[in-house]
Amino acid sequence: MEQTQISIIADNRKKAQERYQTLKPTYCPALKDTIFFTSEGFNHLLYKNARRERLLQDQHMRYKLIPFVTELIALSHTVQDSDEATIQTEIKIKKRRVLQTKKVQYWGFLAIIQKYRFKVVVKKQGNGKIIFWSVIPKWKTNRFGNVTVRSLTSGDLEAE
Repeated sequence: MEQTQISIIADNRKKAQERYQTLKPTYCPALKDTIFFTSEGFNHLLYKNARRERLLQDQHMRYKLIPFVTELIALSHTVQDSDEATIQTEIKIKKRRVLQTKKVQYWGFLAIIQKYRFKVVVKKQGNGKIIFWSVIPKWKTNRFGNVTVRSLTSGDLEAE
């Protein structure tokens, strides 16, 4: 990759992080609770898991949706998607790492705002606070045999 491309990518990431850090805790009418924006949520926009970074174009699309996240949360009166799981997570107790089992709940909200169709996912781990987890551009998927073609949708329902 060229040095200029690397600097552009780093600059986009820095701008997105600055924009993300300006987000204030937002009340969600659907959950009747406040959603907080933590570094864990921003890291999830960059990485699929601890070892795999998301594709750069995927990161960029998520960056573009950051300004609309609080608006969607504040306007949502209905949960469109939910999931619950039990996971093992590492915690530190007196300088030792210990595995602990916790219940995790996820909720998803869908919307079309300013021509973007997207989904916001929030997460609650154990008895903790509800945090922003991810913003997902709504993909249009077409399957042709074993081949899956994925393209971004613009939110134009007439063209769908």
